[in-house]
Amino acid sequence: MVVTMDYETLLGGLKAAHLDTGTMISPGLARLLACQAGVIPVVLGGGSQVLDVGRKRRFHSEVQRVALGVRDGGCTTIGCDRAASWCEAHHEVAWSRGGGTSVEGGRLLCSRHHHLAHHPSYDTTHHPGRKISFNRRE
Repeated sequence: MVVTMDYETLLGGLKAAHLDTGTMISPGLARLLACQAGVIPVVLGGGSQVLDVGRKRRFHSEVQRVALGVRDGGCTTIGCDRAASWCEAHHEVAWSRGGGTSVEGGRLLCSRHHHLAHHPSYDTTHHPGRKISFNRRE
């Protein structure tokens, strides 16, 4: 699958993205797909001329996911009891903002809370014990 969006949209902008089929998708869905996919960034110049194609490891490895599960025990959102096997690995610093794929820089979130972590209408608050909560922006 190929998702095309500009850099500002990847970082939180509101422009729609589109698939290689021509289907338009919301910027939030595009960011979520970028978080869960193997991403190869392509830098385009004027007239869609390809200037650079890069590659970077995006997914946490199986060993990293096991370590996250042992450390976090499940979803790290306050009040959520989803087990580690139902969670997704999340980058504390978004990969699109230069975050690395590591145990130290990751945390487990259930699908619902992973969506909120990438939703532009929500802020994340960090609490003691590696717990987080989400608050709707005013």
